Amino acid sequence: MTKILNPKYKAPSRDTLSNHLIPAWYGVEKANLISELKHVSKAAITADGWTSFSQDHYLTVTLHYVKNGQAQEKVLKTKAVYQAQTGTAVAEEIDEILEEYGIREKIVAATVDNAGNMDVAIKKLHIIKFPCFAHTLNLGAQKLYNCPAISNWAARIRSVILWLKRSHMAKVVLKEKQDLLKLPKHMLLLDVKTRLAKMGNDDLRKAEEFVLLMRKHYYSTLAVSSDKSPTCGEILPILQKLQQHYTTQEDDSPFIRSIKENIWKDLSKRYQLPQQEETQREGSEDEDEEEDDYVPPVKLKKTALEKLFEEEDNELQSFQLRQPILSLVQRVDQDIQLYRSLAPIPCKDNATLWWWSKRETLPLLSELAESFLCVQASSTPSERVFSTAGDTISPERSRILPEKADMLIFLQKNC
Repeated sequence: MTKILNPKYKAPSRDTLSNHLIPAWYGVEKANLISELKHVSKAAITADGWTSFSQDHYLTVTLHYVKNGQAQEKVLKTKAVYQAQTGTAVAEEIDEILEEYGIREKIVAATVDNAGNMDVAIKKLHIIKFPCFAHTLNLGAQKLYNCPAISNWAARIRSVILWLKRSHMAKVVLKEKQDLLKLPKHMLLLDVKTRLAKMGNDDLRKAEEFVLLMRKHYYSTLAVSSDKSPTCGEILPILQKLQQHYTTQEDDSPFIRSIKENIWKDLSKRYQLPQQEETQREGSEDEDEEEDDYVPPVKLKKTALEKLFEEEDNELQSFQLRQPILSLVQRVDQDIQLYRSLAPIPCKDNATLWWWSKRETLPLLSELAESFLCVQASSTPSERVFSTAGDTISPERSRILPEKADMLIFLQKNC
């Protein structure tokens, strides 16, 4: 087709694309990103590791920051590593990536999974750590299988699914019932093989109760794993709602009571909110100490317009000086009182954009909010890179060099 459109056009060869065009494009986009990050005051990262088809282990670091009221997400690097991923090694690898982009001192927090090496790495980097909330919810749900009432009931369901998969007539009957009840024709999934058993009315009642109870847990996991990059500000409201949801009631059946107790016992143990708040206070104290180093502003040369209206500007300045000068504590208190008087916004609204619109009326709080709005609730953004990497380092292209894979993933996610 290209020959018909333009017979003189000559497509670039594979060698030209791989060794010249793609590296040149990557160099330009990387330089643009480094230049853009110079104007970013605060940012947060998510990090995770994964293994390709060719058994190469990679560490992906994703950066999150706020620009003009919009949350930005950039994949910094997908680095191939060839040493044991201890906490010290991971800390050195992340630190090297952050130094490469000149943002080491701008990172306020990191969201990673609950692996021990990640916990040690973030501590060595002296960065506030937020455990992946989606991973925490998943681990809490998995604790259900330690409860005998759940495991026995799940075994009965699996046995019925196994029978439906083995019997041709069972599939026919299932489709007939789906048509009769006007239900979607979904296929049944089986994860564990077990013996054949019959299900009674009590098992069906438990299934309905289980679905109704776990619906909020399911929605919570979807909320913190969405493409909109939910921030850490969503964690506390979701936890409070789950705590209220999993509080046992007098009319709860033993089956529901055991589910609530097992899930909330694990969630409350894994996510220690007071410790996170204390760490955040320590981070804010460090920022206050850095602000003590005063640098006098550079005196700028006045423009012709400023010289023309110099008298009017002086009168305006003298009027402003006559106004009462508030201390920093008074200004903070003023912002807080004004913020509390504002009407709350619905959860569907963009909190980042809302704070950007209030930067004039709430200058101190909006600046503080920016350092929290960039922190992610889960490490899903870094994990989402795995699907892109899976397409890049596919079985057909499993011999692609790690440097080329890094370039392709960077360009595909950031451009």
